Amino acid sequence: MKLFLTLYVIFLSLTLCGQRKYFTVGTGQDGICIGNAQLYNGLRLNLSDRKVDRINGLNLSGNASAKHLNGISAGVIVCRNSISNGLTIGGLSVMTGKHNGLAIAGLHLEVAWFNGLGISGWNILGDSLGGLFIGFFDILSTRSTASLMSGCTIGAGWE
Repeated sequence: MKLFLTLYVIFLSLTLCGQRKYFTVGTGQDGICIGNAQLYNGLRLNLSDRKVDRINGLNLSGNASAKHLNGISAGVIVCRNSISNGLTIGGLSVMTGKHNGLAIAGLHLEVAWFNGLGISGWNILGDSLGGLFIGFFDILSTRSTASLMSGCTIGAGWE
């Protein structure tokens, strides 16, 4: 009966994704979370993030999105963070405003300001890039004037 009740609560939390409801194992904002917690420390699982303020730890989501991320964020489809420190992985795309660390995208990596290692299956798009960037087809500048690039790029072209 306890197992059934636990699975029911987890399923209910997953179906309420994208809202401000979540199920947690731990204390308030620390521990293991299933659902859409806006502020959390620890392991966080959700189908689609909505209005997430800060995550410290591991965030696994179908559509990962946070204002501030410290740790690891993995989005099955896309990973969008305003400020990200650590490892960011997106199945199709990674889009961040400011990123320090490692970013891996299946097809498209887009950043405004980046320090670290960026790997993309198709292209990398950014304004200020510092570090090593591997885009298998293009590494593009979003500005019409010269953008800041310090480091090494590996790709078919730099525009």
